[in-house]
Amino acid sequence: MKERHHGEECIAFAVGGTGGHVLPALDIARGLPGEGKKILIGVGICENPFVSQKEFLRFNVLGKNFSGGLFSGLRKIFKGTSSAIQVLRKQKCTHVVGMGGFHSLPVLMGALYLRIPITLYEPNLIPGKVNKLFSLFSKRTLVLFNEVGKHLYGSVKLLSLASQVYLDNPLPSKKLLRKEFGLEEGVTTILIFGGSRGAKPINDLVEDTIAFSKGEMQVIHLTGACEGIKEIYERHGIKAYVTSFLKDMDRAWEACDFAICRSGAGTIKEALISRTPLIMIPYPHAVNDHQMHNAKFMEQTVGAGKILSQEQITKEKLGEFISQFCVKENRKGMEKKIEKYMNDRDGERIDALLL
Repeated sequence: MKERHHGEECIAFAVGGTGGHVLPALDIARGLPGEGKKILIGVGICENPFVSQKEFLRFNVLGKNFSGGLFSGLRKIFKGTSSAIQVLRKQKCTHVVGMGGFHSLPVLMGALYLRIPITLYEPNLIPGKVNKLFSLFSKRTLVLFNEVGKHLYGSVKLLSLASQVYLDNPLPSKKLLRKEFGLEEGVTTILIFGGSRGAKPINDLVEDTIAFSKGEMQVIHLTGACEGIKEIYERHGIKAYVTSFLKDMDRAWEACDFAICRSGAGTIKEALISRTPLIMIPYPHAVNDHQMHNAKFMEQTVGAGKILSQEQITKEKLGEFISQFCVKENRKGMEKKIEKYMNDRDGERIDALLL
């Protein structure tokens, strides 16, 4: 390919699947400067609920994991690779960014065939199989935590956690944000959410747990598809902002004092940026048990969280943890540990690595 000048590039994001894959791709694409084209291509990306209909060009390709059988999976992957090659050629793509998961595999294979440079994005402590394999062929793998480097091949670059979009748009004060959510300024505020696939088990714990929790509190609760949560808080006289989904999650992070949540890479990242201690319930069906590895990092390396496994959790234990986190002095100690970790951490801006 002939050399392209800044502003003429076309960067394809190989992506699909859950918000944990798609939302970082959108964040990166929006933060890249210049007039160069950015497209999204992957398995099911055109139907993905996290992607705006008009913001980026999107292209579906076939692909599959091997849960339905080896032959079926390979057939769809090779068909998807053929489609990806056509799209990458037609769009004159100069770079492909793989966001992980089987949704990205046909696109990465197409890029390899066309000799288009590949960069990978791996946010977890344990890399997925696709990213681990393609780290053999990529220019670099962009990571959020240095510890993942030992599981990858080739060049690894540590990213700055806060995107340029985040840095350019400072949030209002905690007082004003709590007012936005209809909450009070001086009351301990808990953010509760479980993500697109893991909300129900966390929601199911709420009512029984409240009875075992001590201390004044108010709640921002993202319920997913579940209903009836708002009525639980009303019965117990707890002020709460309850919604199924929140687009501007950074506002909720900044408004809260601590969170009860899963431990996906995006969650750990946002907690570090906002200096928020976590009570973590790792999603037990995550590939390679990567959420447990992420949670152990937050608990043991950073020192700003507690882990409760979903299989062993009880309302008494969760209530005990909530009571501990409602004590301001306990939270302040964890917030200082996050601050120390962030001060000791280096990282590069992504646009310097892609453009």
